[in-house]
Formats: sequence, C-alpha cells, structure tokens
Amino acid sequence: MHDVVQTLAHVAPQGPGATLLCLRGVVDRGDPYSYDSLAQEATTDLCARYLSEFWENIADDDNLLTALREVLTVFVVAGHPPAIDLSRQLGEAFR
Repeated sequence: MHDVVQTLAHVAPQGPGATLLCLRGVVDRGDPYSYDSLAQEATTDLCARYLSEFWENIADDDNLLTALREVLTVFVVAGHPPAIDLSRQLGEAFR
C-alpha cells in the first residue's frame, strides 16, 4: 500500500482531485498501515501538500475537503502527532 501512496503523491499535480479521492479509498481507519511510521509520514506529508499546493481545489469542493479530513482522521486516530497538528490547522483554516 505504501507504493500506492507514493505513486499518488507523484501524480497529484496532474489530477489533484482524483488523486485525493483515490488516497481516501486506500487508507482505512484501524488498518495496520495507519500505524506504520512510514505510512504516517508519507500520507500526512501528502495531506500537508494538498493544503499548500492544491488549496483551491479543496476549498471549492466539499467532497475533496471531506476526503482530506477522513484521510487525516485515520492517522489522528492512530495517534500520529503531525496528523493531529495538521487536522487542527485544517479546522482553523475554515473558521
């Protein structure tokens, strides 16, 4: 699964929306992958990238915003501190 996340990070600029929805489809809460440190780092970094590079896509599409929140939640539940911080930033961004 880690290869899939890395591939999605690579192709994100070509189709940010589709890539984020695909990411949401491969990351599940409670899956052993969500507790893997490499997975946590790669996926949280990709979510941070979405907030910095593809902000317009997310702000204009409720489905993408929901997908981003759901992906982050997987790693928040797993207790990954950067995901928790990013989730807080996401909440503050929409106030």
